Amino acid sequence: MATRGGKGRKTQPIAEPPSRAYGDTQRLVDAQQAMPVAQAPVPTPAPAPPAPQIPAAAPPPALFAPTSRPGEDVMAGAAMDTDDDRAFLEAVARKFPMAGIHRLLDDWR
Repeated sequence: MATRGGKGRKTQPIAEPPSRAYGDTQRLVDAQQAMPVAQAPVPTPAPAPPAPQIPAAAPPPALFAPTSRPGEDVMAGAAMDTDDDRAFLEAVARKFPMAGIHRLLDDWR
């Protein structure tokens, strides 16, 4: 089936089927040109969602300022006292259950 029109055409192309009767093709073309074809609606994009609100970052610490806790020991707040090695190893084994750590504990007994 042949068509008239091509890329860039703003209307629907006109179909020209092969016909045996004289004048049939011209009557079909005239009928297609007389009847306007509705254009597909152009979709409108949805509005973009608002950007997430990111809280303002705290200012970086003043690295070269004098200490704000002059009477505090530098080791204050350390996570664990490691004087008891077995207790430390058991705590590590609970946090990181790996076979090698459990073998160390088994050999310790």
